[in-house]
Amino acid sequence: MTYLSVESAIIHEDYNDLRIDDGDDVALIKLSNLLNFQNNPSVQPVCLAEAEDLMIGQDLVNSGWGNIIPSRNNSSPNELYEVSLTHVDLEICSYFEDVPRDRQKVLCTLNANKSSCYGDSGGPLVVQLCDGRWVQAGVVSYGTEDCTGVVLFTSVPYYKDWIIRNIEKPIYIC
Repeated sequence: MTYLSVESAIIHEDYNDLRIDDGDDVALIKLSNLLNFQNNPSVQPVCLAEAEDLMIGQDLVNSGWGNIIPSRNNSSPNELYEVSLTHVDLEICSYFEDVPRDRQKVLCTLNANKSSCYGDSGGPLVVQLCDGRWVQAGVVSYGTEDCTGVVLFTSVPYYKDWIIRNIEKPIYIC
């Protein structure tokens, strides 16, 4: 496992941890040193998704180190887990969770008995495009407490301009 030093965090200026369902749950981490992708094949850049890359009913992949048993605090895995989740309309998700007034800020998935869980927050939601490229569509934000259903993800396409504005020197833009 490789550990990286963090220089700073850039948190969205409108983020409010008391009202996470208002959206703006996005931040960037600036590393102390540049990554050398050629010398570290297990760490590679990911492209940022565009709105047109995403469709309702599409399968997306979430990975993380969060709990694998929702009710147990110490059930974090020793290896990275991934789960395939289905992108659903926010109208469906609004029956289970509060969603932001500006619904473009989030993406929603709903699958029976599988989702992200405690410890997965901030993790990636990716999708493979027809041309084979993987793009990041979302970032784990919040979901149902039992970790078995609705998950809301911060929408990368919605915040893409904010992300690019806050990167000092883009090294890899797709």
